[in-house]
Amino acid sequence: MRKQAWVSARVQDGHPPGRIARVDGEVAGYALFAPVPAFAPRPALVPAASPDAMLLATIWVAPFWRESGLGRLLVQAAVKDAIRAEAPAVEAYGDRRWLERGCTLPATWLLHEGFEVHREHPRTPLFRLDVKRTVRWAESLEHALEEVLGALPRRAPQPVREGGGLPRGVPEPQRTGRHGAAPSMPPPSVPAPPPRDDPPRGR
Repeated sequence: MRKQAWVSARVQDGHPPGRIARVDGEVAGYALFAPVPAFAPRPALVPAASPDAMLLATIWVAPFWRESGLGRLLVQAAVKDAIRAEAPAVEAYGDRRWLERGCTLPATWLLHEGFEVHREHPRTPLFRLDVKRTVRWAESLEHALEEVLGALPRRAPQPVREGGGLPRGVPEPQRTGRHGAAPSMPPPSVPAPPPRDDPPRGR
């Protein structure tokens, strides 16, 4: 409830903490990130994040769209926001013994996406991605979005029972007919474990 209240407050202030990717109106993935001072202080047991950085708290990609590049696209969105906020880097906590039910990102996946260990810890080191190294591909975010979404697999149509109507338990499909990513946060009902993406998953 506290997290939901925090997200709502950030959105109302005009600073939504992250991005959500939708495909045909359906949530395909999202990233939660904001400037480090916007987050509550971390316990002293883990390395402290840099006060001038953008903190990438988590990324989640729906199973159907994993291994499609959405994970990297969401990292790029965090980098682009860091550039706009004049933050020198994006930082994230990685888990060396990652389990999907946690929200910390897999350490191996962060390394694969270009992050480097910034502050060591036996279990959850702090990783850092300097935006100066990534300005070029951050500037091409819109083009990359079209490429990734254009290559996504399509869901097969649901069978319809004779006489019309959808089978019992099948939700009514959303009919946006367009691809895109919206600068808003996912609804509270969306689960928030990170993608089960050891490299090259999430690329």
